Amino acid sequence: MSNSTDGNKPKVLLKLEDVEQMTSLSGSNIYNKMSIKSRYYDPTFPRQVRLGPRSVAWEKSEVEDWIDSRMKMR
Repeated sequence: MSNSTDGNKPKVLLKLEDVEQMTSLSGSNIYNKMSIKSRYYDPTFPRQVRLGPRSVAWEKSEVEDWIDSRMKMR
């Protein structure tokens, strides 16, 4: 676990609704970007973190980095 003396920021996890809002993508589009079987597969899209049997989240900094990479492609 991270603390303030090691110089690392604590990890912030986002639920699907938050990722949808940040990326302006629907939930199905997000999962399509992560599915290697989808024609919309994007290997650069952040992978979810499994929190439990039916719960996942995404690391906020990874989502922000992905958005930044899209902005640089303009």
